[in-house]
Amino acid sequence: MFSGKSTIWSRIINKQKLSGEISIASYDALTQEPLPFVGLTFSCGKYRSCALNPTNKHGSSKEKLPLCEGGILTLEKEGYYPVALSLDTK
Repeated sequence: MFSGKSTIWSRIINKQKLSGEISIASYDALTQEPLPFVGLTFSCGKYRSCALNPTNKHGSSKEKLPLCEGGILTLEKEGYYPVALSLDTK
């Protein structure tokens, strides 16, 4: 269950998603097969991070993100090491 603060934070983040649509694809590093249902998180500097929709059954997702220079996109899935990628959205 979400607290009032979480709900307000989600609304603020959604209003700040001003980048163009960004395509994200996840693959298994050994097999190169698409990796479905990978958790995605975007963070910018010392600001709070925001959870994004996970990748779909084909291992892909399209998102608009907050504008950020020096952002980090983190991909996480049980049984795999997390991956953090630098991502500028300005």
